[in-house]
Amino acid sequence: MTPPDCRVIPRIIRSPAAYRRVIEMVDSHANGRTCCQESFGAMGVDIPETVQRFAEHIKFVHFKYDETDADNFVETWYDTGPTDMLAAMCGN
Repeated sequence: MTPPDCRVIPRIIRSPAAYRRVIEMVDSHANGRTCCQESFGAMGVDIPETVQRFAEHIKFVHFKYDETDADNFVETWYDTGPTDMLAAMCGN
């Protein structure tokens, strides 16, 4: 699970369960989310699977790759990371 803060900015959504809880708080098509895929990566989850799981509620995905762990954040080139970007966009 990601830490409670990142660069002294509090994190509210630190797990897919918390992401789901926010969605379920207001049952509305208008309750859409922005998905920062590396935020999910920092949670230690499978990014393409998680994006697909929440797809109907995601209005925007921030596709990127970071050399990130819970305490460090370094944005890198898209094709240098372990995430299958095509799978994250289109599913399997």
